[in-house]
Amino acid sequence: MQGKRMSLHKPLYARFNFKGITLEGEYVPQWTDYFSPEGCDTNPLTEPGLGYIRPFDKEYRQSIIDRNMAMYRHDYESFMRLGDIVECDAFVSSDKLCRVDNALLVQDLEMIEEKELSVEKKEMVSCRIDIVHRMLRLSKNMADSDPELISTLEEVFNKLETDDYIPLRYKRVTLIEKISSLFKIIFGKNNA
Repeated sequence: MQGKRMSLHKPLYARFNFKGITLEGEYVPQWTDYFSPEGCDTNPLTEPGLGYIRPFDKEYRQSIIDRNMAMYRHDYESFMRLGDIVECDAFVSSDKLCRVDNALLVQDLEMIEEKELSVEKKEMVSCRIDIVHRMLRLSKNMADSDPELISTLEEVFNKLETDDYIPLRYKRVTLIEKISSLFKIIFGKNNA
């Protein structure tokens, strides 16, 4: 898409149940080109179909990432595929999107408008920053990255970023690293 100004698609929102808990999040249809200004082909508000739901709650997103890293036995810090940008911290709307043994399937999916959301704007922005951050990191690490895309992502990231933004953790923490970290806290850095 050389010469065309690229941007992120307009967010879509969903309310859903997961294990009896009602959550809200950003809905990303399976066919969405996240890098395209057009987004998706149909109207997901009337035809939700297959898609991913990224919960606004940061702890849920981090838990999903940690679970996926443990299951696949690699960390996203050193290996992230294009498909992982959305999938790594998302629930799925259909078992057709589930990888083997990786079904985080939601129930009672309901598409909603932004004005119907009950979460604070800060949580929505944090969710958006995380995915832009991942897109930017992946784009910078790809050999054939489009400089215009990187520039656009940096621009969007800088507009969204706040002083208190803390990125999600994309590195696996092993038991040995946890114990080592604990020793450093208890005995000081030089004695561990």
